[in-house]
Order: sequence, then structure tokens, then C-alpha cells
Amino acid sequence: MERKRLSIVLLAILFFVLGVQVASSGWFSSQLRAPGDLSVAGFLPLLTRNYSASAAASSTLVVFSSAGTTAGGGGGRSGMNQICANHDPASHFCSLNEIESAMMGGGVRFAPGFVDSWVDRLYLGTQVTHQVDGSLHVSSWNYNNCNGWTSNSNSIEAVYILVDGMGINIEPDPATGQSFAGFCNTSRHVACCRWEP
Repeated sequence: MERKRLSIVLLAILFFVLGVQVASSGWFSSQLRAPGDLSVAGFLPLLTRNYSASAAASSTLVVFSSAGTTAGGGGGRSGMNQICANHDPASHFCSLNEIESAMMGGGVRFAPGFVDSWVDRLYLGTQVTHQVDGSLHVSSWNYNNCNGWTSNSNSIEAVYILVDGMGINIEPDPATGQSFAGFCNTSRHVACCRWEP
């Protein structure tokens, strides 16, 4: 009976060592999945180390307010990115497209202490209908964002995320004409983004 148990234990060790060798040699492709996904690779994360690009999809986008503030003329998009990099070198100026995409994927977390902060709003590869005259515009990168973050005008507006990440202000309502967007001559923090596993 002891011999039978010893044989079973040795056979189990042999299979384990063989499995480790196969997993670490890359003979079979494996991918780490999101938490809760039951896959073979999910049970061997320390052995396979074969991370794929899809693992980034399970990352979380952290959104925080920059330490510094700026009016709408923040030096263009590169200047707005620099404001974020000054606070955290791993971060960049957020766009609404990025935040909304992350909400559908790995998720978004607004850092504690988040306050009203400018956010980039891009219309990418789409037709935009002017709310007053009905004309069409394509891929407008300087609409509702202080002319691409180059203007401090008190007659041009831009979008910002509300305190605690409770949503965004909106452009003028075509029905009422009421606007909740912020004028570009107002100094605000900048919404900065960084990805965390």
C-alpha cells in the first residue's frame, strides 16, 4: 500500500514538473485573463509569464486632478500633457473618448480629491451637426476645447469633468440655449490619466 501511495506522489510530481517545463518553454500559447475568467493560464500566472496585450484591457484608468491650474490657453495639447507630466510623469491629459472607452472595459477610478478639471473633447472621424445652423463638420478637434487649448477667451467654452467625477458639463442645449460649459478664461485643474494594473 505504501508503495502505491509513493508511486502516485512521484507520478504527480512528474506531471507537475513536466507541466512547468511545457508552460515556461512557450510550447503552447497562453493568455492571462481578467479576474474571474476560468482559464488554464489563470491558474499558472507565476509559471507562464506569457502576458498578452489583452491583459491591458483589464487595467484601470485612474483619473486625477493636476496640482497646477490653467485657463483654456494651456499651451495646446502638448502644454496640457506637460501639466499632467509635471504632477506624475506616467500620466497624460485625459480625453473624454479615453475615459468613456475605459468605462466599457477595465474601468475608471477617480482619485480622491478630484475637483473640476479640464478634459479634452474630440470628435474623431465622425460628422458633427452644428446645433444652431445644422451644418456638418468632420473630426473637429478644436470644438468645445478652447480652440485646441490655445485660447483664454471669455466667449469660447470648453468641457470639464465635475468634482468627484460626477459627470461633465455640457455644451449649449439647442432647445433652451442654456450652457453648462466653462468659459476658457476660467482657471481650472487639468484631468490627468494613467493606467494601473
